[in-house]
Amino acid sequence: MNVKEALNDLRAIRSQLVRSEQVTCYRWATIGFSGVVGVMAAFFQPLFLNDSSRIATDFVGYWMLIATLNMSVIGIEMVSRYAKSSDHARQQTRLAVLDFAPCLIFGVFLTQTLIYQLPEHCSLVPGLWALLFGLGVAASRRRIPGSLIWVSAWYLLAGLSALKYGEPFAAWKMGIAFGGGQLLTAGLLYPHQKGHHA
Repeated sequence: MNVKEALNDLRAIRSQLVRSEQVTCYRWATIGFSGVVGVMAAFFQPLFLNDSSRIATDFVGYWMLIATLNMSVIGIEMVSRYAKSSDHARQQTRLAVLDFAPCLIFGVFLTQTLIYQLPEHCSLVPGLWALLFGLGVAASRRRIPGSLIWVSAWYLLAGLSALKYGEPFAAWKMGIAFGGGQLLTAGLLYPHQKGHHA
């Protein structure tokens, strides 16, 4: 075997490792579940948020509860897979979490600031959350299939739309941004993970 063949073999192995890394971080089924929950939460929002005097804090609290539920389901699934994974897969999971964590941490502090110090601006939450989420997906691009860059674009466009259009606390802003974004993510992950298992 000459040097050129050895380098080609190394590139092939590296390419296979990258594909493996991309499909082991997040699972399409749990992401899809979170999308369904987001759409359902948007549909049921009017039933729970009917006091106009508390709409800002109730809106943020309602969607924080939905976000916590979805993150818990995804987190439990990731921890379960982490416990059964190889050292390499565990390292990839840690890196994936570290890639995405800054947008979540910043989102928590930003939301806290809006609620307690700038409550009159809580209507910005859907747009700001979607923008942060889109940036988080973009930051994770090394560990997700290339097609998921469209998910980042979805969240960024949804965030800008939520800031510019519609009623301040309209349910569709969160339903389209997060419900639609998570369902799009699941749809794009499915063929990669199906092929990986095969």
